[in-house]
Amino acid sequence: MGCPHLTATERESILCLRAQGYGIRKIAGALNRSPSTISRELQRNLVKGAYSAHEAGKLYRLRRKRCRPAFKLDNKGLRQILQSRL
Repeated sequence: MGCPHLTATERESILCLRAQGYGIRKIAGALNRSPSTISRELQRNLVKGAYSAHEAGKLYRLRRKRCRPAFKLDNKGLRQILQSRL
């Protein structure tokens, strides 16, 4: 299995290192991450053309919330009532 998700500290580091002019490979080396991880992070989380560690964290949490399995109705009686009203 791959590396765990980026932490808030790592996102802040990406922001600071990028502002100092570091490239993706240098940032990846500093954080001991794959360059593709850093590249995807920057591509996914651009807000108005700029990277923000805070906004990146919010977008990450939003995506995680959306990817959860759909709620399944286990109560058969309640399910029958709801289906009859549809």
